[in-house]
Formats: sequence, C-alpha cells, structure tokens
Amino acid sequence: MGGAAGGALTGFGAVLFALVAQIAVVCATNASCVQPNETSWLVIAAAILAPGLVLSAVALRPRAQ
Repeated sequence: MGGAAGGALTGFGAVLFALVAQIAVVCATNASCVQPNETSWLVIAAAILAPGLVLSAVALRPRAQ
C-alpha cells in the first residue's frame, strides 16, 4: 500500500512541479505573459513530492527477516 501511495504522490508532485516550472520559463521569455507569483505553487508541488519520495523509499527498502 505504501508503494502505491508513494508512487501516486511522487508522480503527481513531479508533474505539478514540472508544469509550474515550465510555465515560469515560458512566461519569463514572453513579455505579454502575466502570471501570479509561482513560488506558492512550487512549494505545494514540493510538499506533495517529498512525502511521495519518502513513502517510495520506505516501500523499496529491503525488509529484515
């Protein structure tokens, strides 16, 4: 179960982070593009991504026998 949740959070967080970063890059080169501050969205994406990475790492570690 932790692996599925970790994968979902990692995937969603990574896609959100990449999407917001791409928008920031495109709007930085386009003078007519007006956008709000993207920092809060990057923080939200990182807040989703970080627990996903932790859950994925926990799911992948070998179990003691």
